[in-house]
Amino acid sequence: MIENPTKVLIIRCGAIGDVLHTSEVFRSIKRSYPDCQIHYLTTEIPARMISADRDIDKIITVEKVKYKNLFKLLPELKEEKYDLIINLQPSFKLRLLAFLSGAKKTVNYDKNLDIHAVLNFYETAGNEIKDLSFKNELKLYLPEDIVENVKRAIPTEKKFVVITTQAGPVREGKKWRPEKFRELALKIVEKYDVSVVLTGTAGDREHLAPFENLHSEIYNLAGRFDILESAAMFSLAEYMIGADTGPLHIASAVGKPICIGLYGAMAIHRTGLVGEKHHSVKSSKLGCIPCQKRFCKLRNGEYSPCMDDIMPDDIMKILETDNILPLKQN
Repeated sequence: MIENPTKVLIIRCGAIGDVLHTSEVFRSIKRSYPDCQIHYLTTEIPARMISADRDIDKIITVEKVKYKNLFKLLPELKEEKYDLIINLQPSFKLRLLAFLSGAKKTVNYDKNLDIHAVLNFYETAGNEIKDLSFKNELKLYLPEDIVENVKRAIPTEKKFVVITTQAGPVREGKKWRPEKFRELALKIVEKYDVSVVLTGTAGDREHLAPFENLHSEIYNLAGRFDILESAAMFSLAEYMIGADTGPLHIASAVGKPICIGLYGAMAIHRTGLVGEKHHSVKSSKLGCIPCQKRFCKLRNGEYSPCMDDIMPDDIMKILETDNILPLKQN
């Protein structure tokens, strides 16, 4: 095992939620070795998300994980003379990059579907660096100026609930029907004295057309904010509701909102929300979940029964039990 590391590179590209789930790797190193320099190699959007993280000393970005892009990075990586490279990407290209980097030692991620991704990533480092300790938590640091700017841009002064419909391309076992999101949004604003804010990419706006002019307290802000601004918006909300996708996990890491995750094909024990205050909702009727498959043989169109079995009233019951949102006065 490595004792007293002075400079470590962590590699994880691609999905935002996966990058966020690696955060306990570098936080555990910083807790035990505060003077150790932590560098992080990732793609551009996750790099933006972690740009304000106080536990990362340097972020190295690559536009796409292609051989020509990675080989351009080799001189810079060799110059750093890393004690250890922790490659958390199950990719031959990135394994090769780590091997050629000239680090004293490299270690590669071994995916274990039987444990949560946060613990799985941590163990890759914990097995190589002495005296690390695990905390089952996520934390995302946000620039204060961005939080203030977003606060001024939100079109309501009421407490609000964020819903991410994730209307774009996503696994079938993660998609919830737009009409169910629509029903849920209406139920919330009719019962509680709050607003509902819809979030997503610019490409999601057309899918959210049924929400336009639906209710004076339902706002479609899809495409309004970038990844860091969206995280700031989540930090100001009372609740974040959505499927097992990047925005949900970002919201779980920014502090304030209680997150309600909708889980179909994906395993809660593997990618469930981290933190005691959050809720992970799944179907109670099907014996085939979690299959963790990309496509479902039982699907009805583009929707799988494991997500269809989740109803808006299942989420409403959670809101009622938590008893946090202010009720409308009759």
